[in-house]
Formats: sequence, C-alpha cells, structure tokens
Amino acid sequence: MVRDRPSRSRLPSRRGRRATIIPLTVLALGLWAAAPIAPAHAQTAPTLAGISPTSGPASGGTHLTLTGTNFIEVRGVHFGPIFEDATLNCPSTTTCTITTPLAIAGPGTFNVTVETAAGTSNGLPFTYLDTPSLHSISPSEGFEAGGTAVTVTGTGYVPGATTVTFGGVAATNANCTTTSCTVSSPPGTGSVDVVVSTAAGTSNALGFRYLPPAPTITGLTPDRGPAAGGTVVTITGTSLAPEPDFGRPFVFFGSTEVQAESCASNTVCTVVAPAGSGTVAVTVETVSGTSNALNFTYSVGAGEPGWMRLGGPYRGDPSVLTRRDLVFAVGQTGEPFYHERLGAQWGAAIPLGGLLKSDVAPAEALIGPQDPNFEIFGTGIDGAVWYRTRDTGWQSLGGALLSTPAAVSFNGQTYVFGVGLDGAVWFRTPHSGWESLGGIILSDLGLTTDGTALYVTGVGLDDAIWSRRMTGSGWQAWESLGGEVISAPMTTTAGGTGYLFAIGGDGAVWYQGVTGGAWSGWYGLGGIAASAPAVIGHANGALDVFVVGVDSAMWQQHWNGSHWSGWHDRGGGFVSNPAASTAGIFGIGFDDFLWAGEIPA
Repeated sequence: MVRDRPSRSRLPSRRGRRATIIPLTVLALGLWAAAPIAPAHAQTAPTLAGISPTSGPASGGTHLTLTGTNFIEVRGVHFGPIFEDATLNCPSTTTCTITTPLAIAGPGTFNVTVETAAGTSNGLPFTYLDTPSLHSISPSEGFEAGGTAVTVTGTGYVPGATTVTFGGVAATNANCTTTSCTVSSPPGTGSVDVVVSTAAGTSNALGFRYLPPAPTITGLTPDRGPAAGGTVVTITGTSLAPEPDFGRPFVFFGSTEVQAESCASNTVCTVVAPAGSGTVAVTVETVSGTSNALNFTYSVGAGEPGWMRLGGPYRGDPSVLTRRDLVFAVGQTGEPFYHERLGAQWGAAIPLGGLLKSDVAPAEALIGPQDPNFEIFGTGIDGAVWYRTRDTGWQSLGGALLSTPAAVSFNGQTYVFGVGLDGAVWFRTPHSGWESLGGIILSDLGLTTDGTALYVTGVGLDDAIWSRRMTGSGWQAWESLGGEVISAPMTTTAGGTGYLFAIGGDGAVWYQGVTGGAWSGWYGLGGIAASAPAVIGHANGALDVFVVGVDSAMWQQHWNGSHWSGWHDRGGGFVSNPAASTAGIFGIGFDDFLWAGEIPA
C-alpha cells in the first residue's frame, strides 16, 4: 500500500520550474527514496541545408562539408544505412565536416542525415560513384597535331564531370555518357597512356600512339635508271623516319612495292629501284599515309635511246685519247681493257693484261698527231707506276703515287705525272727517273698546253687550283689560280688555248683559259654537277663539256667560239665520271657496263 502519493495532476510542470525532491514511501521495500527531476531545455531537431561535394568514390574518403541548423550535440551522420561518427567535426551549430565511409552496399545514391540528441535531420542525396574503368579506345592512334576524334568506352563515367587525359594532357570537347566519352586528342608525340578520371578516381590505362604527318617527297636522285632495276635512289622529303611498329617506309614504283633500305633522318631515305619499264609514279607509304608522287623513268641500258652498250662490267672511270677512237676501262678484277671503234661499230673489249689499282692513264698528244701505238700508264697493285704500249707488255716505272697517273705527249716526249706519298707532284719519262716538282696537291692532276708551255694543275690545300708551267727554259714556280673547287681539274686544248675545268663549291662548272702564260680568271657555266667534268677541245676553238647531273643523266654544254649553248640533257644514267673524245661520250652505267653516246654535230 502506497501512502501520501500525489496525484498526476499535482505533478509539478517541467516547463520553467526548478527541480524538486519529492519523498516517496515504498512499502513493498520498506524504503524511502528521493528521485531528482531534471529541468527541460529547449531543443529542436537539426535541419540539413547543403552537402558539398554531392558525390565521391564508393571506396569512401571524400571530405564533406555539411551546412544547416541546430547542429547541437551531434551524435553522427547517416549515409543511408551506414552510421559514421569517427571523423565528425562540428565547429559550429551550422557546419559540420566528415569523411565518407566505405559504401558497403556499393555505388549508388543515398540520403545523408544528421543525428543529434534532439532528433534526426531531413535527408539530402549523396552519390557513391564507381571508380571509372577503361575498356577500349577507338581509334588507338592519331596525328601529332592532335584533333583526332577518339571514343573511349568503359564504366563509371559521369556526364559533365569526367576528364580524359593523353599522357597527362587533358583532351578537349569531351561528351560523355555513363559508359563512353568522345573527345578530341591533344597534341603529342610517341606512345602515351590514356586514362579516365572522375571524382571517384582514375581508371586503368590504355595506350594511344601519336603518328607523324603523312609523308611528302620532294626529290628522287637519280630519277631514272635501267629497266633491270638496281638503281640506288635517294628520296628526300618529310616524315620519312621509320616507325617503331611499322619499320622503314615502303616505296612504290608504280604498283611494285619495295621497302626503303635505310633512312638517315626524317627527311632522307634510300631505296633500290625494282625492275620496271617506262615512266612510273613513285610514292612513299608510312603508317601515317601515302605521299605525293614523283616520276621515275626506266631507261634502256644507260639511259635514253642513242646510247650504245660496249661491254663490262667495269669499275672506276673510263678514259680516252681525245683524237682517237679508243676508250679504256678497268674490269672489276683490276685488269684493264680497251674498245676501239672501226667505222661505225665499236669492237669488243680487248684485254691489256696486268692488274691496276687506278684507272688507265693514256698519254694524250697535246700537239700534233696522236701516235697510233698508244702509250698508257696505271698504278699497279704494288703501288708502283706501270707502263705499256699497244704492242709491248707492262713494265714497272717504280715510284709510289697517291693519285691516278696523268700522262701526256709533249714536244715529242712522253711524261707521266702523279702526286707522291709526300703530297708533292712527281714526274718522269719512260726512260728517266722520278723528279719532284714540290707543292702540296690533294687531287688528281690535269695537263694542258697553250702551244708553247706545258701546264700541270691540281687542287691545293686551300681548295684553290695551283699550276706549274714548263717552258723551254725549265719549270717555273707554282702559281695559284684561285677558286674553291671540289673536283680535280679536267683539261684540254682548243685553238691554241689551254683550258681547265672544275666543279666549284657551289656545284657549278667553272673554267679558265691560258694563252701565253696568262690565265684568264674564272668563268661560270652554272649547272649542278654530280661528277667531275669531261671536256674536249676542237681545232677550230670550239669546246664541249660534259657532266653527270644530280639526276645521273649526262649533260652537255657547247662553246662555238663566241657563246655557250646552255646545258642540254643527253639522258642516260651513270655512276662514273664521264670521258669525252672525238669518238663520243662515255660513262659507266647503272649496270656497271661501259656506254657510249654520240656527240651532236
């Protein structure tokens, strides 16, 4: 039985009163107890006004800022079914920060609520994002300039909030769904990694390769060759360098495909022309595309119609006697041969025996008739100078030369000259010993006359032409003729004037004449030569000069005594320096055979 228990209506109100101790008699326990009554405080449930950011990776770890009201005695934050309080920090009643926990249920959108002692707030959505993945890239290559439209596919993409990078550089013009993005590739080079990034993280990487621009070709040297093929052609242009996966460029001669032999740089490659006929278009193909076309002409034999194949195979350069129907050449084993024209027909190769390291050096009769019993010289495999005539065998003249011998018949005496191991010019007759003329010469020698003196010429250390003159009173001192040349001098005599021709540092043909011991100074004939010149002088003072051009064709210019004709293409395709005589023009063709062409009247 309870005594003195107050009625409910008499319970003091909790609003606005102090706590009161009310004695109670508990008969069942036989005890008196005193129970405190706590005061009531004004508390209101929180409200949640904002979340920033509103999404993050499902792995958690996103630092959130929550804003609202009544953030008092905050116990924690609910992310859907997940309660988080360990990272909670509420510096004021309107702001809290917290780090998102792991989304146990996986990616998705969940309500975020704030729980306090007074209750739980309203909810605002937060999206747990899936980490993006990258499944494919199409295309997987594009040009270095950028701007390639690339589509990447995968998962976890967020429209408007996804970045695609190529080697760390962001692509532009991104247009994304949840499973794909179309972008424009940025500029770049080489092979790079492509990744997709969202607020949830960064995807795996796939490769993208930057390609150079499509190739262009600006030159073919030579641009003609024999129908049998085998011509080594130098291609100049742009974007010719080999690609890591594609290798050296492929070159099409018409429809025939060959691969470049080598590429020295991004602008130069060499290729061996296949067999063909006529004129074909040459193009270069790389992984980036196909170039423009340039023409290559397949020629019969050495070049154009009108060339006659005499024999071979030969090496080095042919040599001639200016006023004789003879041409000399050295076989590939070193044995010398000559061909002689009888009437309109050239004869077969006639062996001369012996083995030479140098080209054949015939003794040219500068004045008067040419001896039908020709005299020739050459450097033997022992390094000595050897001599023979048409009717006699080889005999050694000793000596040791760095140059090919140069021989001449002058005033009834035959002389042979050459550059010795000391760089000086040495000479002798077939029946005398060697004598030094001194000097330091770097080239083969050229010999000419103005009718009264013999001139020995060569290229000095300064790249100028130097000359020494022999008159009736003996040898005069060395004289510089100036100039800057890149070929040995080639000489002739015409109408009582001695001439010297050479290729200048500009690639053009230059010449001087000498009369009465006085040189004229340099005159230019223009052109771009790929060989030393060959020249023939006529008794009437006319001149014909020949060079092999950068196109490997033979080019000719004629002096009629008053003016030069300008350069004329004689066709052909040659790998040697030319030789010229009254019998024709000569050169070694692409096929290593000796070819002859007529000199136009």
